[in-house]
Amino acid sequence: QLIVFGSLRGDQIAIERTRAAGVRDLRRFLLFAERGATALAGAHEGSVGSYDSIFEVEVATMLRAKGWDVTTQVGVSGFRIDLGVIDPDLPTTFLAGIECDGATYHRSATARDRDRLRQAVLENLGWNILRIWSTDWWTNAPREVERVDRALNEFLEETRKKRAEQAEHDAAMAAASLNEIPPEIEEVSPHPLDEPQAEPNLQVAPSGELAISAPAAEPLYAKAPTEDALPTAPKPVIDSSRFYQEDYLPTLAQLICQIVDEAGVIREDVLIQTLSRDHGFARVGREIRERIQSAVPSTLGRTEESVGVFLWSERLPVNSRLPLASCTSEKNIDPAKVPLPALVDLACRAIAIDCSDDEAITRMRDACGMSRMGQATRTRFAEALQAARQMNDNQGERLL
Repeated sequence: QLIVFGSLRGDQIAIERTRAAGVRDLRRFLLFAERGATALAGAHEGSVGSYDSIFEVEVATMLRAKGWDVTTQVGVSGFRIDLGVIDPDLPTTFLAGIECDGATYHRSATARDRDRLRQAVLENLGWNILRIWSTDWWTNAPREVERVDRALNEFLEETRKKRAEQAEHDAAMAAASLNEIPPEIEEVSPHPLDEPQAEPNLQVAPSGELAISAPAAEPLYAKAPTEDALPTAPKPVIDSSRFYQEDYLPTLAQLICQIVDEAGVIREDVLIQTLSRDHGFARVGREIRERIQSAVPSTLGRTEESVGVFLWSERLPVNSRLPLASCTSEKNIDPAKVPLPALVDLACRAIAIDCSDDEAITRMRDACGMSRMGQATRTRFAEALQAARQMNDNQGERLL
């Protein structure tokens, strides 16, 4: 086993600035260490040529007028992408590739079919691909530029969101590794709501932080309730070559059910990423996402929230309050990856000791193993806290 420690990532190395073979080899090695062999196939080799046509020159000129940095003839995995749009936040990587297709090309059905497969390969390797037809360009070039500009801004927004989430996650993990998490903080009780359970021991530590501990005789975490009478089905055989075949849909459905059963509740995009990674795909493109979504069984519970859609195991009924330990076994919890009912349960425990909203949110943050939180996380905690207070008010009215 080889473990690589580094102060930079492979995609932060600008190979366009040097011809040294060692720099290129180091970049490829770091990409391989981070994402595996598929990262090598998706890695670009920079510009390998100039414009092929006046069409490409005009497209690049108008995109540059929109503020995008454009490179010609980007080499990737034995292919060439006509135009590469550089990520403004990370100049050593590309935000998207643009293919400029001429009228002669579009009259050839064989060429179109071949290039669809080529585009699918590039998207599976992590590329965003946009296409411009020459006929559309000559008819209304400003409209086409606006369309591409909108798509590029959407890619950029999605990329920034993912980087922010990753940075927040990395910061939480770093804080945990440095023992910045107060030792008195424990996770919430793992008992399902419909079973008799001992009351959790809630105490306020000297620092004013919430300590939530489960009964000593019970495990700290519990998965979704299972029935002993139901045998565990063998895991279906994963076959990437049959991923798009119709007769493979039942296998995908079985794999989805097993992943959801194991998690209890899982966000749909996390499920899609997990399943696509199991099939060897480096990036989740539109076709892969839609394929997996079409295989999701209708028997699974489904709730829509601001952070995404959550899928619930058939063995775990959808509820307005769910023990946090029923849907995660992680010590450090990302609030965006657990359903709101689990955060409502955490909020109910946080306000069991009378406190202000800000103090309750701080207790929830600490119980999730976070040393800091962004505005999105604070908003999500506040939403759960509001629901918890409303739930308590309703219970008080019923008692009266």
